[in-house]
Amino acid sequence: MSELTRNFVKAALMYLVIGTTIGVIMGFGYSQGWGGTLRATHAHINLLGWVSMLMFGVAYHIIPRFHGKMLHSDKLSIVHFWMANAGLIGLGVFLYWPSDIGLAIFGSIWAISAYIFAYNMLKTMAGGPKMPPGMPK
Repeated sequence: MSELTRNFVKAALMYLVIGTTIGVIMGFGYSQGWGGTLRATHAHINLLGWVSMLMFGVAYHIIPRFHGKMLHSDKLSIVHFWMANAGLIGLGVFLYWPSDIGLAIFGSIWAISAYIFAYNMLKTMAGGPKMPPGMPK
């Protein structure tokens, strides 16, 4: 497993813990009326953090191997990792403390990271060098 895959899986597990903790806090806060303010942050941390980050990590590991190709660009995958995490953290903050400009900026950062991922995967599947013999599948 590559360092990139491990980093995405570690991030996903971190977001699982954070998202679950927010969910528990929401449960305790409903009777006081403030638990619902965390709903959007909880949903985004769980879906974009736990689910998407895990899927990105698994895809970076599996897709090149299924196609017998090297990843199109390691540099783009690193940019994707940092942009996805920065975008998600910013979204989490600005969903709790609403700011249209904050949501627009960090939502755009996350979206661009997703486009980078899609581009990198499509280019990987479309062509590029084959995996060298003996490369772990």
